[in-house]
Parts: sequence; C-alpha cells; structure tokens
Amino acid sequence: MTFSDTAAPVDAKGDDAAAPSSSGSREQRASPDDLLLGELEGIRAHLATLVAETKRSADHARAREQVIVRQGDELDALRAERRGSHLRPLVVGLQKLRAELLASARDPAPGAQLRGLFEYYADSVEAILERCGVAALPVSPGDEFDPARHVLVRTRACTEHEHRTVLEVLAEGWTEREAGRVLAPAKVVVGRRGTAENRTDDETTTQEHTDV
Repeated sequence: MTFSDTAAPVDAKGDDAAAPSSSGSREQRASPDDLLLGELEGIRAHLATLVAETKRSADHARAREQVIVRQGDELDALRAERRGSHLRPLVVGLQKLRAELLASARDPAPGAQLRGLFEYYADSVEAILERCGVAALPVSPGDEFDPARHVLVRTRACTEHEHRTVLEVLAEGWTEREAGRVLAPAKVVVGRRGTAENRTDDETTTQEHTDV
C-alpha cells in the first residue's frame, strides 16, 4: 500500500466553508477613507479643545489687565488727593496774600510807586502758584453762585435777575491744573433778594455758605 492510498481524502466541502470566513475578516477591516475620517475627527476635537483653552486664557488676561488698570487709576487718584491736601493750605495762604497785595495796589493812598510795587509782588505770588501746578479759577460777575467753586463773603441787595449770581469777585480762586480740583474757592459777593448780609473772614474760611 502506498502513501497515496493511505492519505485521508481531502474534504472539499470543508475548504469551501473556510473560505467565506477569510473574506468576511477582510470586509471588517476599516477602509483608508474611514481611517482618514477618524483622524480628522480627532484633529477637530483637539483643535476645539485648544480654542476653548485659548479663549479662557484670553479672558483671564483681559480680567487681569482690567484689575491692573483699575488699581493704577485708584493709585493715581490717591496721589492726586494727597497732593491736593498738601497744596491746599499753601494755595489758600498765597491766595490771601495776593488778594491783599492787589487791594493795596488799588488803594490810591500809598502813591503810584508803592502801588506798582504791590502789583509786582502780586504777580510774583501768581507765578509761584502757577509753578505749584495750579491755575486761576475763572469767575466773573454774572456767574451763578456755585458753593463748590465760590465762598460767599457777603450778599448784596439786587434785582430778581441778579439773585444768586456773583456781583463782585473779592479774591480769585485756584484749581489744580491737571486734576481740576478746587483748592481755594473764589471769594465773592452774591446778589440776594431782600436784605444784604456780611460774613466774617473766619466764617468764609471755615465753612461753605450756601444759604443765599
């Protein structure tokens, strides 16, 4: 008996059954297009995450910037307030000195030479005030009385139209040039219906008078 006589017969039916399973596994593999689409989805998701993180970082940076700007403004305001508190007594004193010099310059008794000297000193005081960073407060007769800018020294009987308006400026006021804060209000005479009223110098320097 030869080897060929003893070999087991080939089961053709079994080979045919195995073939479909092999082709089925090939069909289950992802196609190149499917793989590419999967990669694109992953990239899209990663980009969305990066965009969200970038937005959060930008929001945080903007919030920090706003805090820094606000703190800077508060610091500038504090510096200006302290500067104004230091300047105010000096400006008030120089304001009074300049008003007295100008009043002496308008007095005809001392003579022309002394009047010119008083005017020179008054101008020197004005130059000192300007070097301190202050400017004259614009006040003119006819302006409406403003307790934030004016100090009422006395009232004067007036017409209905002149009531609560400045009739005379006795001493010019001064403000901070940059901040605009009033350091020394102008001393004024204000029109009032009815009787006139005088205020002492102590009254006008210790409180603001609004009862016109």
